[in-house]
Amino acid sequence: MMFTTCGITGCKISDFLKEVWPYILCLFAVLMLLTFCPTLITIVPDLIYGPG
Repeated sequence: MMFTTCGITGCKISDFLKEVWPYILCLFAVLMLLTFCPTLITIVPDLIYGPG
């Protein structure tokens, strides 16, 4: 998606990466949180259907 966006808009990849790195870091942090804390994922189904 990065290459497509840079190709369509005509911006340099280095400029794109300078602007997008906080979002990538945030996505990585959320991924790690959901991976290592599975109760965060199962909270809503547990509330609806009861504990498994």
